[in-house]
Amino acid sequence: MNGIYPNSIQCACCESTDTTSMGVVLDRDGRLTGMWVCKNCNAFTPDYKSDLIENLTEHQAMYHAKYWKGCTRDDLEQVVSDLRGMVKYYADFLGPPGTDSTVLEIGAGRGCLIEALRREGYNPEGCEPSAQLADRAWSTFEIPKNVLRHESADAFLMRLHDRHQLYSTVFAWHVIEHVKYPLRLLRALGRILTRDGTILLQAPLAMQEHIFMEHLYLFSPALPFKMAELCDLKVVDYWISEREGFITFALARLRAARAPVHPHTFAALRMSL
Repeated sequence: MNGIYPNSIQCACCESTDTTSMGVVLDRDGRLTGMWVCKNCNAFTPDYKSDLIENLTEHQAMYHAKYWKGCTRDDLEQVVSDLRGMVKYYADFLGPPGTDSTVLEIGAGRGCLIEALRREGYNPEGCEPSAQLADRAWSTFEIPKNVLRHESADAFLMRLHDRHQLYSTVFAWHVIEHVKYPLRLLRALGRILTRDGTILLQAPLAMQEHIFMEHLYLFSPALPFKMAELCDLKVVDYWISEREGFITFALARLRAARAPVHPHTFAALRMSL
């Protein structure tokens, strides 16, 4: 310690303490906060002292319930319409729709992706820790409660593991940056993948509009590759939307048939949608 600031903090992604201060930055709300970069995984961790929150899952659930409170049914229908396009885009990962499809969503929120998958003929399952958001999904789209469960990811995955159920596709869309132990979650998801299954993720890059307490860490372009390495997975799809500031990538088992994307292809893969 130098008397005022710590020499390092724990990375909110990989839990390493080998971090370097980037100084003080402005967050989404115009407040100053310290920012640290991890030498081990290249994640950016804002110093909000989020580890002191007593029940982080409950805190995140309450934040998102409040954030989405004003959405109307028409708003949700528009989101579902947009997401149906995304489902079509990922048809190669999802495979043909039908009763044999095994698709999972972690952190289903208002149920829009679950509903988009259902309307495209898939039979998804999902979980959502917020009671308010789960209830909104049930009432708006009439999603059965055994399809979208009000449950934390940890409890949900434990139950799936006990069922010995495997999934060909797992969505974690704007979820992984809210999770206290993201690599533990990825390893758990890897264990329930079919041999050639994939985990599809989208997460925020380190930009001012994405810096707020509920984002425990932020992504660098290199982070997905390090995550994959630390979880015995490989990156099989990767792109960056520079305009929106999001990184989208797919992870698969090391022995999966899909060819890996390598870090040296960053320049070729960068795209703005």
